Amino acid sequence: MKNNLVNSLVVSLVIFISPLLHAEDQAQNKARMLVWALANIEWQATIDKNTLNMCSFAAGAYSANLYLGDYQFVMSPPYFIDFYSFESQQELFNFDIEHGCQIYYFDQTTSGLHIDKVLSRANERGLLTIGNGEKFLTQGGSLALISNGQTLQLKINSRQTSQQFKISPLHSMPIKF
Repeated sequence: MKNNLVNSLVVSLVIFISPLLHAEDQAQNKARMLVWALANIEWQATIDKNTLNMCSFAAGAYSANLYLGDYQFVMSPPYFIDFYSFESQQELFNFDIEHGCQIYYFDQTTSGLHIDKVLSRANERGLLTIGNGEKFLTQGGSLALISNGQTLQLKINSRQTSQQFKISPLHSMPIKF
């Protein structure tokens, strides 16, 4: 009886932890792909300082933006990138007004939230917007991370144009994890 209880607890624990480990792995892989993509963006505009602010709107424990901070000296040549994360749109707006955001990342945990206002404002200013899923591209986002089973792919919105940056079509290479 005692062994059955212990075995049941172990199986329950494995069933509970397995999706969390997968979510963490997926977030880390997304962070790696974001660093790679940012390193390959061609910036056309001149920024007053030598850094770009990447402002992430995320509302979850397993977000790629949490792992971006682990990378030292990420560049989107010729600029270094500083990462900032916000859980509310108002915090994001306040930071943008005071410090400016040149890159926006919308985590998949925000896909159910209404990001139209933030995305529209970013597009009006010609900023780089990165999100998750095909829907993000149809909403006017610049780049989208697309998960399909064990494959993660970066897709580019070919309809979006900006005077500040250029994205090469070579960036839509899928990776497996």
